[in-house]
Amino acid sequence: MAQEIEQELAKQQIAEQVEVDVDAQFVKLTLNGALLFDSAQSQIREDALPLVDKLSMILEQYSDNLIYIEGHTDNVPISNAKYESNDLLSAYRAFAVKDYIIGCCQNSGYRLWRI
Repeated sequence: MAQEIEQELAKQQIAEQVEVDVDAQFVKLTLNGALLFDSAQSQIREDALPLVDKLSMILEQYSDNLIYIEGHTDNVPISNAKYESNDLLSAYRAFAVKDYIIGCCQNSGYRLWRI
């Protein structure tokens, strides 16, 4: 599966932006958060949407698999009215990606994935 995903990433011309790791249970895709989000924000950057669109098309091929989305932040502590901690910002980032992908699927006629 990992090799197929790597080939699709190359075909979609996003292989340089997505890291693929494999272990006994999972194929893990990692995107640099700075590509997707501005600092201290949970809204996906407008210029990152084409990347997420392409990744969504690839992941749709594996809709029978369980897909986990994790959000992360940088190491700069955050505490403001919107996000009281980096953990909360991380969660909001994961939800933003999940919601965007699900919306993308619904609009494209794709099946929903377990996220």
